[in-house]
This record gives sequence, structure tokens and C-alpha cells, in this order.
Amino acid sequence: MYTGNSTGCVYMTNASSTYLGVLIGAIIGVIIFWWIYYRQKKTTEKQDEVIKKLKI
Repeated sequence: MYTGNSTGCVYMTNASSTYLGVLIGAIIGVIIFWWIYYRQKKTTEKQDEVIKKLKI
């Protein structure tokens, strides 16, 4: 049989899993945000080069 302390331990494990999931989700979100930002920056730079060539 489980005692009250074991149940508390299970709850702590669930809480830890939740925090870990949130942390991993945040890290993945930051990586995706950085990737989109970097691609957009490269696209903008290429468009600026084309515009400069067209103006000359």
C-alpha cells in the first residue's frame, strides 16, 4: 500500500514533468522564432540588394 508521502512524491513528479514540458516547449518556441527571424532577415537583405541593383 502507498502511504501519504508516496502520493506527495507522485504529485511532485507530475509537477516536475509539467515544468519540464513547459521548459522544453519554451526552448522549442525560441528556436522556431529565431529560425523564422533569421530567414526573414536574409530575405530582406536579398530584396534590398535587388532594389539597389534596379535603382542603378
